[in-house]
Amino acid sequence: MLSADHTRSAATPYHELLRYRWLLMATLVFVIVLSVLADFTLGPSALSWSELWQALMNPAGEQSTTSVIVWQLRLPYSMMAVAIGLGLGLAGAEMQTILNNPWPAPLLWGFRRLLPLAHLWLLFSICHYPVCPTPGW
Repeated sequence: MLSADHTRSAATPYHELLRYRWLLMATLVFVIVLSVLADFTLGPSALSWSELWQALMNPAGEQSTTSVIVWQLRLPYSMMAVAIGLGLGLAGAEMQTILNNPWPAPLLWGFRRLLPLAHLWLLFSICHYPVCPTPGW
């Protein structure tokens, strides 16, 4: 039989790991929310934090330019970007779980066949600059 001390000593590292994971998740959610709010304040309209707060807290109020920018332009695109990022992260985690590979190699996904294409693309994209040799060089 397991003693109470043995069970407590085994549970302590697990609880520390859970606490660390919850802290990491809370930090990541905070960074995502802060990034979305910063996305609202940046750009051509350059909303201030007070204008953004007013538009977010009073969506049914007057149809000002700020409210239209926040609710009809910026919010849908930001939420779509967050949803797509979460979906891609989840898909990557699922593929790593399915393949039992914590760090998948590029060859696993067939990137080796795309390497010559990437080299050509890099060569032709760089050669638009005057640094590349000309045919008469």
